[in-house]
Amino acid sequence: MVTYPKSLFTALWLFLFSALLASCGGGGSSSSGLSAEARSAASKIDPSEPCRTLFAGQTIDVGTVCLETDVHFLYITYETTGGWLLNEVHLFVGESLDDMPQTNNGNPIPGQFPYTAEDLDTDSFQFKIPLDDLTAECGDLVALAAHAAVSKTDGDTTQEETAWADGDRIIERGNWATWSEYLIDCEDDDPPPPVCPGAETAYGVGDKTFEELGFGNWGWQITVLPGDDSSVDLYAGAGQHDLSKGTHVGTVSYTYDGSFLHLTYETFEGFGLLEAHVYAGAEELPTNAPGLFGNTQEPLEPTSMLNFTIPVEADPLYVAAHAVVVGTDCEPEEDPPAEETEQ
Repeated sequence: MVTYPKSLFTALWLFLFSALLASCGGGGSSSSGLSAEARSAASKIDPSEPCRTLFAGQTIDVGTVCLETDVHFLYITYETTGGWLLNEVHLFVGESLDDMPQTNNGNPIPGQFPYTAEDLDTDSFQFKIPLDDLTAECGDLVALAAHAAVSKTDGDTTQEETAWADGDRIIERGNWATWSEYLIDCEDDDPPPPVCPGAETAYGVGDKTFEELGFGNWGWQITVLPGDDSSVDLYAGAGQHDLSKGTHVGTVSYTYDGSFLHLTYETFEGFGLLEAHVYAGAEELPTNAPGLFGNTQEPLEPTSMLNFTIPVEADPLYVAAHAVVVGTDCEPEEDPPAEETEQ
C-alpha cells in the first residue's frame, strides 16, 4: 500500500478550490455588469440608417425606435405596428451609460430615466430633446437606452410586454435590457446663409407631394391623426420637391386633439416669416393657391414664430403649411437704377 504525505493532499485541495472560485467569476469582470471594454464595443447607430427594431419579450418585433438630429434637437420616435400600442415610454440619453439610473448590479431603472411618458394609448410617440440639454454637439457620441411598455388586445385577451430598442445587453446575465451609442451627425444640417435679396416660398414637408395630388407646383400635404404631437421641417425654394435644392429654414410643429389643431411655425436664426397660410380639413387639399387655404397671418415685420389655433374635426385631418420666408441677417439688394431713355 502506497501512502502520500498530508502536504500533498493539502496542496491538491487548495488547487481545486482555487479553480472552483475562478470558474464562478472570482476574477475579471463581474458576472452582472459589462466590462469597460465590452461597453466600448457596443454597436453604434449609423445616422444613415437611424432606426432600431423595438423588441418586446426579447424576440417579438413590435415596431421601431428612430433617431434624427439637426443643429438644435435630437428627435427620438417610437412607433409600433401589428396592433401593438405604447402604454409607457422611458428614455435615457447621456454622455455615458454610467450616468443611467441603475441598481447596484447594473440593472437599469426605466422609471427613473430622464425622459418619460406614461398613461399612453398610441402607436407613435416622439421625444424632442434640445442638444444643449445633453451638453452634446455635432460629432459627439451619446449613450442611449430606449424602453417601453407595450400591449396588444385580441378579443378579450390583452398581452402586455416590456420592450427595448435593439442593441447590446447592458448586463451579461439577468435583465435583458439593451443600449446603443448614437453619433450626433448634423454638420450637413446647418442652416445655410440667408438667401438675400427677396423672399422665398416655403412649405412644411409632409407625406404627400402636390404632384401626387395633381397640382403643378411644389409643396406637401401633411396627414394628421387625433392625438398627434409632432413636427415637420420647413423648407424654402425646394422646387420639384427636391430638398437638396431648397433651404431648411425652420420647423412646423403641431398638436391635434380631434377638435383643435394647434400649429406653430418657427424659423432658424437668420430667417423671418412674412406670411403664413394653413389648410386644415377632412378632405385632401382642394387648391394649390395658399391665399385660399382659409387661415392666414401676415405680420407687419418679419417674425421668427407664428401660431395658429384652428377648430376642425376630422380623422384623418389633412394639413398644408405654406409660408413666405425672408433672410433677416443681410441687407436686401437695392433696386437697380431705372434705365435712361432717349428723349
